[in-house]
Amino acid sequence: MCEFVGQCDTIVHLAGVNRHEDEKYLFDRNIHLAKILCEAAEKVNCYPDIVFSSSTQESLNNNYGNAKREARLLLTDWCQRKGTNFTGLIIPNVYGPFGKPFYNSFIATFCHLLAEGKQPQIQVDRSVGLIYVFEVISKIYNFIVAPKSNPEHNLEVTAEHKVSEVLEKLNSFVELYVKEARIPELNSYFDLTLFNTFRTYLLPDFYPFNLVKRG
Repeated sequence: MCEFVGQCDTIVHLAGVNRHEDEKYLFDRNIHLAKILCEAAEKVNCYPDIVFSSSTQESLNNNYGNAKREARLLLTDWCQRKGTNFTGLIIPNVYGPFGKPFYNSFIATFCHLLAEGKQPQIQVDRSVGLIYVFEVISKIYNFIVAPKSNPEHNLEVTAEHKVSEVLEKLNSFVELYVKEARIPELNSYFDLTLFNTFRTYLLPDFYPFNLVKRG
């Protein structure tokens, strides 16, 4: 790791443990990941700018949110002492292609289950603020090419839907695309990105397939 850090002008710290049966491990591991980054940089006397991904769960007082907040504050303090730029991104619920089901987001879980022919069950139907993964990548890129210290930068949600509304859209994709070989109407950016997300969970068995020609 020291060799890697010594070659970097900017490090994007995305590593973290989102879920774990051992709550203490979840908390300690997220803090440890921030500490070993600082230690590696000091060993090679190289102090890159750091962009760190945290979560809106910082405000929920759970172990994951608390750990991400503590890690962000640790990195903020370290960067200030070393005179390098730090940006702590507070990121809402992220969805997008190839997310890990039962781990990254409820959309990943729903897509995975529907692709397997199963019907997801809604535990809590609430409105959820969402951001597409490519939008997050674009924000990160901007901080790399134009670095500036911003210890707490909240990324705005770009879509907000109830869990049941998202499931209804995904079920319509199954009916039209999977069962009838029809491209659904995609009337918004969210619909387009949700559809493209869903299609990645059909790989590899579903493709190639023939769309039905309609007059």
